[in-house]
Amino acid sequence: MPYIKRFCISGSAFWGWHTDIDLDDMDNMEDIIQIVKQRLKAWVDVAARATQQDDMHGLYKAIEDLTLNCHGVTFGDILVSDPETIFYLCHCDHDHSFSSDADLDTHTD
Repeated sequence: MPYIKRFCISGSAFWGWHTDIDLDDMDNMEDIIQIVKQRLKAWVDVAARATQQDDMHGLYKAIEDLTLNCHGVTFGDILVSDPETIFYLCHCDHDHSFSSDADLDTHTD
């Protein structure tokens, strides 16, 4: 049975873009970040074909350069989280440390 979680990019030109990932196929946070970036590239591919644009090199470079972090959240935290929790992947060039659960970058609708 699939174990789906939603991941949303924040803090970049792609703010708000989201994808649902089956965690049964993931082993760690790096796997999640890799699939998010792969799916974002595929989304740009679809937009390029739909608009007959072949000049999306800047967007592909922006995706490659994304440094995504899910601050204060471990892969284990994601596995045991409420099904409605959305995990925000922040684009930033530095790591953050948080001291309490209140600081987690998550949102439940």
